[in-house]
Amino acid sequence: DTYPTLGRTIVSDAVLAEKTIRAISAMGWTRIAIIYVNDAWGRGFFQDIGEAASRAGVDVVTTPSFALGDQTTIEQAVEQVAESGARVTICAAFDTDIAAIAAAADSLGLL
Repeated sequence: DTYPTLGRTIVSDAVLAEKTIRAISAMGWTRIAIIYVNDAWGRGFFQDIGEAASRAGVDVVTTPSFALGDQTTIEQAVEQVAESGARVTICAAFDTDIAAIAAAADSLGLL
């Protein structure tokens, strides 16, 4: 092992949520969608984003979730985002689902 004592520090999801919503507010965006993987991490991040949005006066118009690796629920979640009319979407997903989410979004004209 080249670096046996190397570690990394990452910001908490609550801090990331707060900063994300601050950036959205700074851009003047007031309506967002949140799409997230329905697991402990995704639900927690969704809650953090929702709370930060509420404090900042940002309206969360839809919050669909999807099952990890499940094409059907991914497509359903993206369709719900499309139907909401939101122009800004926060996506809490793992790298294994990003291609499917992007493909579904592209097919609906969201990208």
